[in-house]
Amino acid sequence: MSEVKIDVGVAVSLYAEKVKGFWHKVLYYCKSMFFDQYYVPIGKEKLEEIAKEWRKILENLHYVSEVFDCDDYASYFKAWATANYNVNAFAICLGEVRFLDVKGYHAWNGVLVNDNGKVKVIYFEPQLGEFFEKETTDKWEYKLWMVIV
Repeated sequence: MSEVKIDVGVAVSLYAEKVKGFWHKVLYYCKSMFFDQYYVPIGKEKLEEIAKEWRKILENLHYVSEVFDCDDYASYFKAWATANYNVNAFAICLGEVRFLDVKGYHAWNGVLVNDNGKVKVIYFEPQLGEFFEKETTDKWEYKLWMVIV
């Protein structure tokens, strides 16, 4: 499949589809940062390959509260994946996570994926090495508020 480039406006819209609630959408448009003119989605197979390699790196990373926590994992994954795969398909996502009665603020990654010609956003939890649509395998639900791409 040849490389598909999407305009920044399309990328903004794809991430906006994930944002729920009027005020969250307003804040998304006000606070999100898109730095490039175009983005290149990757295939699901490539995402699988990247996740597999990232899981190897995870073996040597250690969570340290307030020092190397969710935002650092998300930043590191974005930089590592972009540099190693030479494609700007990765974002840092900021928002809320929920599980039962527990909720908190969190950072994770978004990936622009070309799924058989349809471009969409898939989330990637860099602390688990897992990609997903809305919730992780351990049932945490992710609610997007803004992105840095």
